Amino acid sequence: MRRGRAPFMTSRLPVPTNNARHTLVLVSDDATFVEGARSSLSAVPDYAVIHMPVAEALRNGCTFDLSLLILDLGTGDPLRQDALLGFRRSVPNVPLLAVSDALPPDLMRRVVQLNPADWLQQPVPGRALLESVRKALSEGRAQTSEVVAFVSASGGAGATSLSVAAATALAAAAGEPDAVFLADLDFASGACGLYLDHEKDFDLTDLIRDPARVDLELLSLIKTDHDAGYDMLSVRDREVQVSDVSEALVGRLLDMVAYRYGQVLIDIPTYPTRWADGVLAHADHVVLVCERTVPSLKRACERARRLRERGRAPERLHVLVNKSPTGLLSTGVPTKDVIQLFDVEDVRFVPYERSLFQEALNRGEAAYSINAKAASMRRLTGLLDDLFAPRANPSGKTRDRRVLALPVGGQKALPS
Repeated sequence: MRRGRAPFMTSRLPVPTNNARHTLVLVSDDATFVEGARSSLSAVPDYAVIHMPVAEALRNGCTFDLSLLILDLGTGDPLRQDALLGFRRSVPNVPLLAVSDALPPDLMRRVVQLNPADWLQQPVPGRALLESVRKALSEGRAQTSEVVAFVSASGGAGATSLSVAAATALAAAAGEPDAVFLADLDFASGACGLYLDHEKDFDLTDLIRDPARVDLELLSLIKTDHDAGYDMLSVRDREVQVSDVSEALVGRLLDMVAYRYGQVLIDIPTYPTRWADGVLAHADHVVLVCERTVPSLKRACERARRLRERGRAPERLHVLVNKSPTGLLSTGVPTKDVIQLFDVEDVRFVPYERSLFQEALNRGEAAYSINAKAASMRRLTGLLDDLFAPRANPSGKTRDRRVLALPVGGQKALPS
């Protein structure tokens, strides 16, 4: 295992020169983990990170003020040293986060003896590390963010309109600021900002070149505070090329958003990107939006199958068949056939209310703001109730869950 930076004595630990409120001590010999942890934690201005090699920490202990200890145990070798318990006794009241590879039961028992606030298994995503640190530092239990990604199976399916309406509905239910965030990842057009008449141009050149520049302060500069009660990231760079935006940049942005907000909605662009699969893999839920037409359903089935092959649990994958005709004389693929196409547990149909969504676009508002009681909005809020429930509305009463999932049958091929 590679060593980190050159060791230093505890008495000569550098004192943070910024205005950070929390000093985090990172004990590790894995240079890759140290670099990744520093990158994630440095995005929070309140955190000052100090690194100690394992041998130095076990030999000298911690005799200085610190807010949190992050202990990288690697494959478990430090757990076999008696000095580790002495090291822990030097900071008995300091929250400890244990990080390691998968360990056998006897070593996991030693981890428990360290009384950690949390244990994370390598590799540790930046979002998971940030959330664990936030929980450990908070006086009470911090709320873990819930991330839901909306993705269109085909152009014009309506995922952007539905994600905008969903953000508005969640903000109304939350009844408090800084609870909901809408992240528009279409940097070429900024579609959410366009739909809501909140267009914001931003030069992404420096961030594309150096994603590590993204931190909470930068996020506060580029986000928009919407009057409906949620915050939104929807910027447009006319010169940006799709291939220029890296997974590191998108991941860094979403780590900051998930750290700051409890309910996060992501609008994934329809065109292919090299980072979309990674975002969908780490989202808590994926809402696949398609139309009730053969081409759109075909694409939706392909996307759902790829997500399942890459480990997406069926209960975390939801299909919204948007713009569904209603009435006895409605046309399109029969409902029972649509249900049988998807090997998922949740297929829902959103009625086609063209005038509502046209009015929303023309007024620069979310459809939910215009008519929250419309059939399409009731179907959408039913999904949100299931993804984020239990939630409270502004009056403080728990909202009833609306379970609108239809029964799912076996796989059936679409006609060609």
